[in-house]
Parts: sequence; structure tokens; C-alpha cells
Amino acid sequence: MSRIVSNKKQLERLVELMEENPELAKGICAKPVLTKKWEDIALELNSLGPPERDSAKWQRVWADLKCKIKKKISQNKIELNATGGGSNKLHRLTDTEEAVSRLMHFPACVDPPGVEFGLNSTSFLIEEDEGVGEISAMDTKEVVTAVHVGEVIAASTNPNRKNKATFKDTNENERMALLEKQTSAQEKFYDNMSNLMSNIDTNFQSMKSSIQNTEYYAKKTYNLKKEKQSELLKIKKEKLQLYKENIKNKENDRKTKLKLKKQLLEIEQAKHNVMNSYVPV
Repeated sequence: MSRIVSNKKQLERLVELMEENPELAKGICAKPVLTKKWEDIALELNSLGPPERDSAKWQRVWADLKCKIKKKISQNKIELNATGGGSNKLHRLTDTEEAVSRLMHFPACVDPPGVEFGLNSTSFLIEEDEGVGEISAMDTKEVVTAVHVGEVIAASTNPNRKNKATFKDTNENERMALLEKQTSAQEKFYDNMSNLMSNIDTNFQSMKSSIQNTEYYAKKTYNLKKEKQSELLKIKKEKLQLYKENIKNKENDRKTKLKLKKQLLEIEQAKHNVMNSYVPV
């Protein structure tokens, strides 16, 4: 099965997108956000293809690229620290690889700043010429003593002995100063954290008080609106009652008028009947 190789434009664009999203490059995003962003990145990178990959495979390409560059930088550090002759085996980084190295801070990861305590690879060196056997028990005791007190002593006082030992001073004063500095920084950090927690607690209490006040005024406003609506409803009921009474009175007046008209008509009819029944003598 042949290996699928990304083209130059895809890799360059991948690095640019990672520079625009450093949290995504370091994998410290929330999973839903990470999934969505990688899907968008896969869509854009596939538009520059072939080849084309899904979001999971593009994530793997990014992880492999970081691993490859970090390995190069580690090998370069080993080569620079190496002694002796031989050909130059340093790996040259491309512009794209340099951009990834800066983004991920690989040089600081591979060669962190600060002073290392204890002995390094050159702190204890024993040279032994051909034909010379083991170091004696007395020499070994002297070596152990030199390591504990941080002094540089010879493994032997015999001028005819070809073996020799060299020890590097660990500089106790510098170590203590760094430890005090570290302790001071930690105390400052804890003080800052304590102040921060105190401020958070104060802000929380303030927010709690604000929420309680908001709730109180909201309830009061609701009760006032409720009372107002109750008063309005009462007024509407009174108006409706008056309207009904008015309608009833008008109906009674109409009935009374009709009754009077009927009586008048009856009187007129009676008069007319009397006049018709009258006979002159």
C-alpha cells in the first residue's frame, strides 16, 4: 500500500491555520470545538488537493509533522553537544518546519532554560590508558568523598599512576540562591492565588446581593401590576353593571311609553265611539 503524501500548499496552509489557532495546534480546545474546527480545516485543505483526507487523518498529519520536527531538533542538540570529529549530521529545517518549531516552542522543550543540579556528562570523567586495570578501593572512596563535598581532587596521588579523575564543582551557593528564588516565587504565586480567590468571593457576594435585589424588585413590580390589573378589572365590572342598569332603565321607559300610548289610543277610540253613537233630537 503506497503512502499518501500531502502537497506543499496543503502543508503550508495547515501550518498557517495552526498559527491562527494556537490552542487547536496544542490540542487544548474543548472536544466539540476541536471537532468542528478540524472539519472546517479538512474541507479547506482538501480544496488544495489531491490528496484528500477526513478531519481525523488531517489531525494525524499534524501530529506526525510535530513529532518529526521535534525529533530533528533533538538530534541537532545531541549532535551539537557531541565531541570529536566526523561529518556534520545536523538536520536543516525548512521555513515551514521553523514556523512549527516556533509555534510549539520546541527549542525550549528540548533544551529548557535554567541550571541543572548535580553532575552532568562531563562532571565525572575517568581516563584509563591501555594496560591499566581497575581503580583501587581507596581511589573509589576518594571519588565518592569528592562528589559529596563538591571538590575537585585527584583519584590518586601516585605520580606514576596514569589514571586520573576530574570532578565539576556543583556550586552550592548558586543552588541555594536558586532554591530561595524558587521558594519566593512560589510564595508570591500562592499570595496572588489567595488574593484572586478573595476577589472572586467578593465578586460572588456582590453578584448574589445584586441577584437578590433584582428578584425583590421583580416581585414587587409583579405584585403592583397584579394589584393594578385587579383594580382595572373591578372598575370594568362596575362599568358593566352600570351599563346593564342603564339598558334596563331604558327598556322600562320604553315599555312605560308604549303603555301610555296604548291608553291614549283607547281613550281616543272611546271618544270616537261616543261621537258616532250620538243622535241629535
